[in-house]
Amino acid sequence: MRPKILILAGCFAAAGLAHAQSAFTPQELDKLSRDSAATSPRPTQPPPLAAETDTIVPLAGYACMGIEPWQPVYAAPDAKSPQIGKTQTQIAVSGKQVQGFDEVLFYNGRHGFVPAVQVHPFKSDVHPGGTCSIAGARPNGAPVFEYQ
Repeated sequence: MRPKILILAGCFAAAGLAHAQSAFTPQELDKLSRDSAATSPRPTQPPPLAAETDTIVPLAGYACMGIEPWQPVYAAPDAKSPQIGKTQTQIAVSGKQVQGFDEVLFYNGRHGFVPAVQVHPFKSDVHPGGTCSIAGARPNGAPVFEYQ
């Protein structure tokens, strides 16, 4: 029986606290809002998106291809080599094949390898018939994908 009493007491205490916190009049809330606006400057326009401020450099020789997400990207053309990460649904493929692996440009600018049998033409899950291409690379070497 005691746990129910404690639960009810806790509910009543929380309700009283919530009521106490909303004890401002509308005029007091307006004044607090004005004071806050006066002491903390607000930007006149939203900050630019990261894509707008990034410099995209040309990147030749890579094609946007599809692959199942979360497949390992290997540091060398060998499934026993260390993994440098996992794939997304698209990858930047260089066109070079080594021992049954396609060389890819990974998100951090590193070159990696995925089994060539896993690579296929890109197919959008969101926009049927949509295409993907490589628009270039960010300064860190990461590929920039362009969707149409």
